[in-house]
Amino acid sequence: MKKKVLVLLFILAFASHAIAESLYTLRSEHFEFIYPEESEDTAIILYENAEALYEKATSLLQADLDLFFPVYITPNTQQLNAYFTAAPYNRIVFYDTPADSFSLAVFSNTKLLVFYHELVHGLTMNMKNGFWNFLSTLFGDVYSPSYLYTSTLSFLEGATVSFESMDGEGRLNNGDSLAYIVQAKLEDVFPSWKDASGPRDVFPKTQYAYIFGGAFNSYIQKKYGMEKYSELWKLCGSGGGWNPFIDGSFKKVYGISLEEEWNAFAETIPVPVLADDVDISTVAEKPSFHSAMAFRNGAEKGIAFLENSSFIRYAPIDSDTGLPGEVRTLLLGDGYVSDMSFTDDGRYLLINGIGTNLANTYSLKIYDMEQDEYVAKEVYPLSYACIADFAGYGKFVVGVAVRSGRAYLEIRDFNEVLAQGNDAAVLYSAKFPVLREVYGLCAAGGKVWSLEKENGLWSVVAYEFCVEDNRCSLERQKSYAFPYGIVPSSFTYGGTNGETHTFYFAVAGKGLSAGFEEEPGTLSRLLVMEIPMSPDSSFATAEPHVPAEATCARVSIAKGDVSGGVHRPFYDASTDTLYFIARKAESIDVSFCHGIPGGLFELNPIYDKFVENPQETDNPQEISEPEPEKPTFLTERGSYNPLRYVFKGAFIPAGMDLTTDYAYLLGATWMLVDPTENFKALISGGWDYFNGKVGASIRTWGGPSFLSYELSFLSEWSRFGFKSLRGKCVLSGAIPVNTRRQEIQYADKFIYEYDNDCHDFTNKAGIAYASDFKTGKGYFDKLSFTAGATFVTESFINSSSTYEIRNNLGLFVNGGIGGFLPITVNASLIPDSKHFLDLSAEAVLLSFEIQKGIPLLPLYANRFTLTGGYRANWKDSPRNMMILDFPDLISDLSSFNVKHGVTCGLNFTLSPIMSLMYSFQFKFGADFTWYFGNEQDNKLYDLVLCGVFTF
Repeated sequence: MKKKVLVLLFILAFASHAIAESLYTLRSEHFEFIYPEESEDTAIILYENAEALYEKATSLLQADLDLFFPVYITPNTQQLNAYFTAAPYNRIVFYDTPADSFSLAVFSNTKLLVFYHELVHGLTMNMKNGFWNFLSTLFGDVYSPSYLYTSTLSFLEGATVSFESMDGEGRLNNGDSLAYIVQAKLEDVFPSWKDASGPRDVFPKTQYAYIFGGAFNSYIQKKYGMEKYSELWKLCGSGGGWNPFIDGSFKKVYGISLEEEWNAFAETIPVPVLADDVDISTVAEKPSFHSAMAFRNGAEKGIAFLENSSFIRYAPIDSDTGLPGEVRTLLLGDGYVSDMSFTDDGRYLLINGIGTNLANTYSLKIYDMEQDEYVAKEVYPLSYACIADFAGYGKFVVGVAVRSGRAYLEIRDFNEVLAQGNDAAVLYSAKFPVLREVYGLCAAGGKVWSLEKENGLWSVVAYEFCVEDNRCSLERQKSYAFPYGIVPSSFTYGGTNGETHTFYFAVAGKGLSAGFEEEPGTLSRLLVMEIPMSPDSSFATAEPHVPAEATCARVSIAKGDVSGGVHRPFYDASTDTLYFIARKAESIDVSFCHGIPGGLFELNPIYDKFVENPQETDNPQEISEPEPEKPTFLTERGSYNPLRYVFKGAFIPAGMDLTTDYAYLLGATWMLVDPTENFKALISGGWDYFNGKVGASIRTWGGPSFLSYELSFLSEWSRFGFKSLRGKCVLSGAIPVNTRRQEIQYADKFIYEYDNDCHDFTNKAGIAYASDFKTGKGYFDKLSFTAGATFVTESFINSSSTYEIRNNLGLFVNGGIGGFLPITVNASLIPDSKHFLDLSAEAVLLSFEIQKGIPLLPLYANRFTLTGGYRANWKDSPRNMMILDFPDLISDLSSFNVKHGVTCGLNFTLSPIMSLMYSFQFKFGADFTWYFGNEQDNKLYDLVLCGVFTF
């Protein structure tokens, strides 16, 4: 049997990789980098630096660790990120793509520091004592107290954020990231250490764990030294003391309670001096979460903004007063939106992001404001784009394309894009250097302007459109560099007065008390840059170290702060109004104010610091640079063998029927995962005491996102011998339809009962349409809808060899409406051969958000809810039922057994403050159901004291 199982695993592992890309490996002392050909540049960067980073981190942690990490580098996800996991063994997955998020734009080498972040996770969670190392050797790396229960997310992420920030980079050296801490102090809602530990499930959710946790970890490192800090992680890795949770370990190491030290840390946070003469109003009446704001500056002025990542709203602007009008829904949001912008004439709204396209890539959508419809959709794979009008040549779509982990600057004909969409020809494409990142594009004055970062230096770059031999191109003409220490977080073109181009930025300094001139800058501020339209124009400066003849950008920055900071700003000079997004502690508001400049909020000129990069003054250059020669160590790269990690797994002390997820009383499960996650498997066995049988089960699953598979088998024996064989095969996939997703699922399930010589075979196929929207900032503020059809065929042979086939075609609808009275409804018509209709509805009658830690316990209280509902089902003996026969079934409804019930539930939702278990929630309470109807069992009520884990 064991040999058959192993052969099956080998076959499935090879089958999974047969449809995957060819992979290569680079192996060092502590790492094996697994990557496809297109990610080789990133693999080289990580391979060349990984061992030095390993030595650096272990030295800081004062830990003698000899660990090994497979690192899978994949370009298949176009949002830069990575993660470490110890399940079932230590490994890292790295998403190879240029950075698109300003929150990650805080490193000179973003990819390397993102990798370092995950490496620190792997080290801190493996500082185990001898006993836990022994358990890990026997049963798997996942047996780590720090990983499971002795730490918190704020310490796990706090360690990594503090380490990434030790050398002057990282989120703790970026005022925009630290603004979360400052804003909480400013609004007097500074969280407790439990509030920042991770279990909070409403805005800003886990963001507190990264920023507050990082700042606090850095604080104790500097106050008490790294030796004490190392001692804390070693204690967590040994299971803690008599109080095994983080507060107990902290008290034992530092001699002070975690709460006291956290309060002392809070006292060190500076509060900015706000501009007291600025009257700020909000565009949207209800505070919510707004992002990706764009200002329309054409014949009609207006603001478009993304709300709750679900709806793009639009508010017209009065041209005389600058006041916004009534907000209306422009269109539905579509996945993750990275950028929005209007064309100069205000006709088109450009939307970039990762939507519901099958390849999970960036795309551009163009919305016509006059026709109120999309005129181009899913132009791949553009993360930023603009429409440029090059005199004499017409309009072109210029975009930053993301392919195989690299960024390209590309040109397409605008009319072709409108006519052909993604099939429009790419007229020009140039690859950016591997360490150059682009964070915005706009078109003005016959040029394309971009905001770029390379080696930690931010610049505004002008590209010139050129045509030679009937081939167009873009040449890098000039760039204007920001001084080191000022970090922009948005980029907007503000127009021209005939002599200069004006650009608006949100900028922040480095650290909690970084300076803009003499003023402490702790929140994002408005920065205005004016660049001469003529290459020969210049701005005179009074600074002796700046040549008088130098061509400079004239730059001014706000002198004071406003609550929430200034993000994505646009200043309308005609109405003297500044529009921006203010990021508050518990909301993100679209805001505006009049009177800029003026008072503390006036603009302070610092133009001398933004001299044009001299090496590019008269030396236009193309975007692409010669590709460096491949290092010699690439000759040692190998081909990836998927079987290398087949037997490297983890044992779980519980047995399961993996076809139904039924848990045995006693047993064990072996979990194994290929580092690429194309192949995963569980092998389980156990004793079902209550039913008097033992079972052995296996499940494997995997595949790409658009087509995944699951295979499960179970064999059972009783004391009389072989009892049954069960199996399940599931194939599922998702196909995009317009701006939502359509899901298609197919499943096969068979059961062979040996005892009574019964055979039962079931086929089930389904198709569904699903949509989900977030409608507000509350937990229940969401709108969901799923509808579909199922077709079930049941084949049955009983002990008398009677053969039956039952076909059932049914429909189902599930929906939820949030708001004042959240309601969910589920209805299934002919879900199987026994039921005609299953119906349930539930309303949240009362919900009280707690979102606080519970004293003396490692628990976090999320909310209290009171619910009421109704449920009913109509069923009969198994028969053929088809939705096409609905009129006949309705007329026969009286023959069905029916059960009605009304329900009332009272529940508390709690979350553990324990390492990575923060995502689990425990719903504790009681549900009462009173039944009525003609159901044969005459059951009157149910009272269930519930304790349910969800995640």
